[in-house]
Amino acid sequence: MHVGFFGDSYLHNTLLPVQYSFTEPLHYLLNDGRQDRFTVLNFGVEGYGTAQSYLHYLNFEERQHLDYVFYLFCFNDIEDISNTDLFRLDRGRLINVAASQVNSLLRWLAKLHVTYLVLDVSKSLSITWAEFARNVKGDLLSRYRQDAALDFSDSDQDEGLRIFAAVLRRWKTAVEAAGGEFYVVLLPMDAEARNHLHNEVFLRARRVVEQDLGAETVDLLACAREINPSFRYQDIRFRNDAHWNEAGNMLAAKCLYRFIERSREIPRAAEAELTDRLRTYYSAFLDGGWQMPPAGETRDVQSPVGAEVFTAIRREYLELDLRAADALARAAEEARKGGRVVRANWEIHVLRDALLYIKADCQAKDTAATFFLQWVPVENARLPFVHLDQEFVSADFSFATYGRVVDGDCLAHVPLPPFSVAWARTGQFEEIGQDEYRNIWQAHVPLVNDEDGTQAVRTATAPPD
Repeated sequence: MHVGFFGDSYLHNTLLPVQYSFTEPLHYLLNDGRQDRFTVLNFGVEGYGTAQSYLHYLNFEERQHLDYVFYLFCFNDIEDISNTDLFRLDRGRLINVAASQVNSLLRWLAKLHVTYLVLDVSKSLSITWAEFARNVKGDLLSRYRQDAALDFSDSDQDEGLRIFAAVLRRWKTAVEAAGGEFYVVLLPMDAEARNHLHNEVFLRARRVVEQDLGAETVDLLACAREINPSFRYQDIRFRNDAHWNEAGNMLAAKCLYRFIERSREIPRAAEAELTDRLRTYYSAFLDGGWQMPPAGETRDVQSPVGAEVFTAIRREYLELDLRAADALARAAEEARKGGRVVRANWEIHVLRDALLYIKADCQAKDTAATFFLQWVPVENARLPFVHLDQEFVSADFSFATYGRVVDGDCLAHVPLPPFSVAWARTGQFEEIGQDEYRNIWQAHVPLVNDEDGTQAVRTATAPPD
């Protein structure tokens, strides 16, 4: 069975190591001791709305083999439809106004992530694991209307909901025509966690999904309250960020497992057994990682687990990180042999397709601050899906997005954008107050295009601050 999840940053989980995204423990629960093997694929991309997620599905060549397609609906997805303008309605007919640009964009996406994907040449998938596009900055991927309003008007909301219904109807039809099942996942947020406007949009969108389209929803809020009647979303979110934390992802894994369990008529696991299996999974990463909260009144099964079980879990769910770390180590070794480097608090090496940030013997404070990165295009550069209203394209990122710690050194591999860059400004900043920020360090990185069209180091002097 092949399960695909599509959605935005709540699926992407940029702020968490890969093993704590809900798709990983869900994969473990579905396959633990069972012969009916499940493949769980994470197609989440930060900043994606309904339209981009649907196009992402269409550009997955093996989509016809997905038995389950889950779309994670976020309350701001309707607004994204209006802002990105990827689809319009012409007398009730859905028109893709950017169809010719999507394939080239997604080819660029392939350079932004480590894809651990094995496709069998037969007509069945043989995918061990996949994690699509974890390192994508939404503002480089969304085509914003030049005349987009700063606020989300009633007319934008109405039109966005109509397009939302048309896109989901087409998506659901495509999945079912291929023999799959299509579901919409609702985030575990209550009205308090959404502002008034978003709550209204959410309720209207839910009616569209359930009543107009007849699609089944997976209500994570209802599931959470069934598990814990006093559930509060603030208990499963980051303190300074609205996205769900490790506990939120664990809740999603548990609720989605229960949903698939019922759908596939899998014998229901006792609550204590399910808790025990989750504890086994998370215990494999206790070395500096998140610890599953202690059980309440229900006593866990706590069956004996040998060290070889934890080793097997780490091998499977950390292989993505281990492969990335090996690749980064090789890139750093090659970069240090020669080539142009800009030295600041970090060394910044210009590779043919990326910037490589290196910090020797780095500490936690070196990776805690957010990196800013501003790509300045060459004159008359063609910028796909980006309306440039200033001299640069922003691509800020966290170390968790692109980086790994390898042998005590911090390495971050940031791919170049899909347009020609004259130079880049980068550094790190910290928040010192509400909407107040301070640069910790900054540097200019000069680049140009060489004869074959790839990026290379500019020989001219970098522009001044």
